[in-house]
Amino acid sequence: MTTQIVFSLFGILTIVQWLRVALDAMQFEKKALEFATVKEKAPDDFKISVIIPARNEERHLQTALTTLQKQTFKNFEVILINDRSTDQTGAVMQKFAAQSSSALPWQYVEIKELPEGWLGKNNAMHFGASLAQGEYLLFTDGDIFFAPEALQTAIDVAHSHKLDHLVLTPLFITHSLWLKAMQCFFAMLFVSLIKPGRIGKSKKYYIGAGAFNFVKRSSYLGIGGHEKLRLEIIDDVMLGKVLIESGGKLGYIEGLHLISVEWYATWREMIRGLEKNGFSAFRYSVWRFAGMTISQFLFHFVPYAALFYVGSPAWEMILAGLIIKHILFAVAASRMKFPIFISLMVPIAAWLVYFAHLRSTVLALHRGRISWRDTSYSLEDLKKNML
Repeated sequence: MTTQIVFSLFGILTIVQWLRVALDAMQFEKKALEFATVKEKAPDDFKISVIIPARNEERHLQTALTTLQKQTFKNFEVILINDRSTDQTGAVMQKFAAQSSSALPWQYVEIKELPEGWLGKNNAMHFGASLAQGEYLLFTDGDIFFAPEALQTAIDVAHSHKLDHLVLTPLFITHSLWLKAMQCFFAMLFVSLIKPGRIGKSKKYYIGAGAFNFVKRSSYLGIGGHEKLRLEIIDDVMLGKVLIESGGKLGYIEGLHLISVEWYATWREMIRGLEKNGFSAFRYSVWRFAGMTISQFLFHFVPYAALFYVGSPAWEMILAGLIIKHILFAVAASRMKFPIFISLMVPIAAWLVYFAHLRSTVLALHRGRISWRDTSYSLEDLKKNML
């Protein structure tokens, strides 16, 4: 009897948990639509500086830069920063800088040495911003594909809503079913963590995305650029934190029709890719990681196992929670242009993402260091300089 009561309460907890996540997702979509409503277009003389730091990204760089050439918005410059690449990244950048035909010239800059106390990408963005002339800065990556109207939409939304920081969420391009399931879970995890309904109401909540961080230049200079983010591995999200703490206004829109990226090619590549930022996402705290472990166990293992051992009414309540969960992920998969049956793979995908974070945590603690872009950083230094 006691077991049935415990599992009945757990069933209620499961239902509440997934209803809460569903509410977060609906709030995310609602606010994204609100921000996407343009009431006043930006003046024609506004300028944008697109800042692209890249290290060994020749695979997608040429295609990505070609999409920038086709923008309907013309008053923009591109600052291409080759961050110590050993492949053809620099050659590709130089070619595009030489043939630029936009209203403002494209610049090519090469960084040969990394200053002490900086992450490579953060240093490159900080340096690139120092060369920028635009009223708005776009920090983006060398593998992002832009729809022709991407820049025009961004500057109109930012101007219309008086934003200091605008984030676009990208469409993920992948052909691997397991990778799609992992990215679907990751996207929902991201939405549930940022608490979209509270952004703008509290400085504790903020957002950022390396694919498209669009920032008002005066606001960026007001926080000292990336100086505070010198050793922040999750610099994209932390940029949002610094901006909102300085009084900036943040906004976001769903950019699925505006930008896309092949974030990773395979699920194994995603696990390896999260090695650099898996532990940093928990702010290098073993206790926070332990909290994720417990949550993962409770909501992605216990409900399925409990169905084989409990009776009514606990069984019905746990099943109801799982049905809500799978409907939620089916809707998320559909919005991400993935097959809806991906939702059936999410429980295993959740454990793959968890394994990626576990691997990142164990490796960081064992080595006492984190490697990123072929450079190793002391875990002690990263902890000292985190926000």
